Amino acid sequence: SLRHPRHDSFFQQNALPVMGLYGLLMLGQISYWNAFGFDRSAVQGYFSWPIRFRDVLIAKNLTVLCMLLPQILIVAAVCRAAQLPAGPGKILEAVVVMVIASLYWFSLGNICSVRLPRAMDPAKMNQMSNKMQALTIWSAPFLLLPLVLAYWSRWFFESQLVFAGILVVAAIIGAIFYWVGLDSAVHTAHDRREAMLMQLSRSEGPLSVT
Repeated sequence: SLRHPRHDSFFQQNALPVMGLYGLLMLGQISYWNAFGFDRSAVQGYFSWPIRFRDVLIAKNLTVLCMLLPQILIVAAVCRAAQLPAGPGKILEAVVVMVIASLYWFSLGNICSVRLPRAMDPAKMNQMSNKMQALTIWSAPFLLLPLVLAYWSRWFFESQLVFAGILVVAAIIGAIFYWVGLDSAVHTAHDRREAMLMQLSRSEGPLSVT
């Protein structure tokens, strides 16, 4: 981009949302793909404390979502330094796109977190990230398809209105997808509670299995 500052390429015009989405995908390895990995055996508390397991999943998703805004602001500063579009309108677009993408990623992540739980050790993250990276790469084309369609439509029809309309549709579908995935994750967690606790307690945690 710096070598060809006047070239009107897709990446140069949409560098902020593209890099923001990439950051969201990278966060998945240590957060929503395996949401209980660092909790390990402490997860037993989520089944015994007077809270709903659904609320635990939502809280974990919101925690990751809260990390996205500072991430976008940091990337926006980098884009401005590189003379890439990063004005208020582009920042707002990036935030909207990230929230919509999060609905799809978090939904699948919640399901994976209860079906494929693995205890994670911060000192051995390189040994644990391969499967998560593969899962991210294989699922990305499907989960990002609504957003790709929105950007393609804006380029093809040269209309911000069409772009906004497809984003609204993508958000509605994403909300439904998230709700259904959340229900599935909650039911799976209760049905596979023993197996889930067993998998997560294989590493040292703040609580021991009793």
